[in-house]
Amino acid sequence: MKDLSSLIYELTDYAKDNALIPMVDYTYTVSRFMELFDIDEIAEKSDTPPEVRPINEILDDVIAVMAERGALDKESIVERDLYDTKVMGIITPKPSEVIRKFGTLASHDKTLATDYFYSLAKTTNYIRCDRIARDMKWQAESKYGNIDITVNLSKPEKDPKAIAAARLLPQTDYPRCALCHENEGYRGTLTKPARQNLRQIPFSMGGESWYLQSSPYVYYNEPC
Repeated sequence: MKDLSSLIYELTDYAKDNALIPMVDYTYTVSRFMELFDIDEIAEKSDTPPEVRPINEILDDVIAVMAERGALDKESIVERDLYDTKVMGIITPKPSEVIRKFGTLASHDKTLATDYFYSLAKTTNYIRCDRIARDMKWQAESKYGNIDITVNLSKPEKDPKAIAAARLLPQTDYPRCALCHENEGYRGTLTKPARQNLRQIPFSMGGESWYLQSSPYVYYNEPC
């Protein structure tokens, strides 16, 4: 398991290499991670080129280190998800930046825009690709044609500790629903998922204002 300094640089390198932050924001991003992890100093960055790892592996190490420091219970899926989403929120571009880039791409080619938006959801770990890969999918023949069957293994089950703790929390109506606009950037609770890495695209339809967002659970091809 890596030390916290190495993990901060690895997270920031991941953000830079995947165009989530520009190089000019590198030092600022390191400082944001130091604040989140509550450390006052950081080791010098090694000159040795780092190993390039999937984001889920980096986050697993972050969770392990921060659990040792008492920041969360690593056995709780809910607490893990709340914490690693907070981590990803630091390197997820602001809504205004995402909307601006989407609009620029859409003015040339709408497919490029939607491809960018879906790719962003995966890069920021809003779509947890490592979990999606565990889902089971197949087709079965029927007299009505082929039926697509999926077994969802990617959406985490609520753990008993989180359920018990949630009963003691005051109930709120915010966000109003799981798909409402105010989820964008929401920190989450034991009963409501964190959405610091959620981004939405505003658009008009039928004279009303709507928002487009990707689904974190890929039951079908690129659902939104």
